[in-house]
Amino acid sequence: MKTPTIKDLAAELAYARRHIDDDMIAMDETAPSIEVTLACDETGYALQLGDNSFSGPAYSFRHWGVASIYRNSNCRELARDLIEQCRELAAC
Repeated sequence: MKTPTIKDLAAELAYARRHIDDDMIAMDETAPSIEVTLACDETGYALQLGDNSFSGPAYSFRHWGVASIYRNSNCRELARDLIEQCRELAAC
């Protein structure tokens, strides 16, 4: 299964974290955030931010890791978690 490196994914997440606006609050949340999906399989991977309503790049991949990025998120830990979610699903 192909996934980005933790370093590369953390950099992408840090970039997204810098662009969280005050009004980006999900229905069940109280703090601004962005939903992120890491999708992967044997052919590659895609990173999708926000709710793309069935049209984002993640939908062509079988395994997904999903999390929310907040302004105080540790992007390296979040990257590890997303990659691990994909690996766990691929192992099933």
